[in-house]
Amino acid sequence: MIHDYVPWFLILVASLTYALELWTGTAYSASSTKGGLVQRAERPGLYWFVMIVQTILLLAASLVLLNTR
Repeated sequence: MIHDYVPWFLILVASLTYALELWTGTAYSASSTKGGLVQRAERPGLYWFVMIVQTILLLAASLVLLNTR
């Protein structure tokens, strides 16, 4: 029963995360040095790379979860 809501919750959390990251101009990257935070104003290339990777991974995870029901 709860596994029916997990993909939708993941999509919701991903959407809110993207909105917050785009609004603040700060993204979280585990491979970055300054505690994982990447500022769009300081390093725009890395910021957009992190955003693209997050998009691909979270959308792929959502699609896999939606198709395994």
